[in-house]
Amino acid sequence: MSRFFAVLVALILPGGAAAQSVFLADDSTSSQVRAHWETALTDLGLPYTLFVVGGGNSPTAADMASHDVVIWFSGDEYDGPSGGEESELATYLDGGGALLMSAQDYIYGMGTITPFMADYLGVDAGVGYNGSDMGGGPLFGIKGDFISDAYLTNTYNYGAVNLANSMYGDDLAANATAVRTFRSTGNFTHVGAIRYEDAAFRSMFFGTPFTPLFADPAVGADILYDCLHWLV
Repeated sequence: MSRFFAVLVALILPGGAAAQSVFLADDSTSSQVRAHWETALTDLGLPYTLFVVGGGNSPTAADMASHDVVIWFSGDEYDGPSGGEESELATYLDGGGALLMSAQDYIYGMGTITPFMADYLGVDAGVGYNGSDMGGGPLFGIKGDFISDAYLTNTYNYGAVNLANSMYGDDLAANATAVRTFRSTGNFTHVGAIRYEDAAFRSMFFGTPFTPLFADPAVGADILYDCLHWLV
């Protein structure tokens, strides 16, 4: 089965109705970062709706509701969704949605593990930390993981994707049911990405920028494909 056809098969709603596409929420303030996501989605043959976050412009649950998966990325900005945006994402996920989030310093910036992080992203709220800066380290795959096993060595290249060569990602402590998906060179948990499944939804959280994985467009697209395949 071709990758293009496999993705289309994966993005089918219950009852056989065609999927409505990806909701691409750009919280990065960078058209260059956005271009890497748009290119990857186009190469995978996936339609998407672009929403640029910021300047008082935030997506509502109603905006996202007709889409099977939301991709929310902040590039090399040091933040993530606000409290109000978390609430809208929670409503969307409670309705059966799926979320791929890439947001460095999201935990650190909030100063705590919010209920949304714990209940919807699979972050362990009992660890008692507010995010440990990882410095400039890359992501590495985890042996045996179906998403990241093929990428056990460094696949990061900041310059190739127009990011500054600095990273202040959050180390992630997974709760009892979340799955560690990528390792990091962090100072605390050494986990850079986790995925989480609830009865109503699935989510995947990168505590550091996903974009450097697009340094090799084929590698980035393959990883994105596997993420979306699991999410939907």
